[in-house]
Amino acid sequence: MGGVILGGWPGDKRYLTQKVQHGVWYVTVDVPRPYQAALGRKRVLRSLKTRDLKTAQSLRWSAVAEIKAEVQRSVEAATGHPDANLTAWALEVREELRSVPAKAHDTREMVEEALSARVDEIASRLGPETAMQVHQIATGKADPITLQLDRYLDNSGLTARTKADVRTAVAEFEDWCQRRSKNRPGGGAKVGHLGPRMRPAGGRSPSGGLMRGRRFSERVSA
Repeated sequence: MGGVILGGWPGDKRYLTQKVQHGVWYVTVDVPRPYQAALGRKRVLRSLKTRDLKTAQSLRWSAVAEIKAEVQRSVEAATGHPDANLTAWALEVREELRSVPAKAHDTREMVEEALSARVDEIASRLGPETAMQVHQIATGKADPITLQLDRYLDNSGLTARTKADVRTAVAEFEDWCQRRSKNRPGGGAKVGHLGPRMRPAGGRSPSGGLMRGRRFSERVSA
């Protein structure tokens, strides 16, 4: 889901807001814009039941993870897509990792542990190929096609009408890829929305060479 996960340093108030009336800290998580109408809300606010900032900083991550999981399930139910919004979530994890100060080793470890736990959950629910794609996007080893498309169009000099036509064509291509993966003989891997948006590093298959008997996140990090 959007926004990430773990980490923190003194004064860090990500996802936190304090009620002036009584001084209690709350965690706040934005609902992704494309799904706000379907879910009927723009953000989720939840009390951490403490007035102490340091305590709130340590409590927020489990609350954020819980809220994001709830929002993800709601998004999936509303859209009918089991992997809806995973690309946006992976990109936000990437930004979180990039924003961690160089010396904040504990913070980076917590972010990576949270990513690993989510990747394992995705692998068990949606299959290893989708989980691998999420992991590669989150760790900067691959980019969604749509991200590259935005960069290209921003510097293309094309007219607004042409840019719109290009985006429409790419969206139709993604839908076609999604239908093709679902109708693949034997069922195929569950790739959903993520599959066609993926640009694997080096052009290699994202699911090649997986070993059994270990957590999925351990295999992709090996």
